[in-house]
Amino acid sequence: MNKVVKAVFGCDRKRVSAYAKALRAALTAGAKDAQGRAAPLKVEELSNWIAEQGGVEEIRLGGKNSGLTVKQRAEVAASALKSNVLMTLKPDARVMPFSVDDNDKTVLLVAIYRPTGELEVSTVVKNETAVRAALAAHYSADKAKVVEAARASIDKEDKHTASAIAMESNSQ
Repeated sequence: MNKVVKAVFGCDRKRVSAYAKALRAALTAGAKDAQGRAAPLKVEELSNWIAEQGGVEEIRLGGKNSGLTVKQRAEVAASALKSNVLMTLKPDARVMPFSVDDNDKTVLLVAIYRPTGELEVSTVVKNETAVRAALAAHYSADKAKVVEAARASIDKEDKHTASAIAMESNSQ
């Protein structure tokens, strides 16, 4: 498989490895036959399947996180955090400008814990990718507690997150 991918992408070892792993995963991602063996995906289904999995890099990392993508882990962690408010801050608008577009969006506060017991907030990150990565890291750091808290706070209307939590529960 690597030789075929290498012919397309050249000598970029990381990319060759990631795409080869994604294609190997696609070989067993199709419908199951009568004996229960997974068939390869059809060629016309491959691009949609890769997109549904969160991309080639997510497929490459998938096995390390019970098959959940970064986005799914972030959704589970966000669900868990809905009922876990540690503190409420009211930022000074002159120092940390927020707009109406920021209402009810998750942001990332970068802070330093000082010996005095205070948190010194240095910046606010509003980038969705950075927030998603931080939530996924929170999920990975304390998976059992996050999944339990997410179960406790899950809204029945949020079927996508509920299915991610169910997938994680089955893997434990």
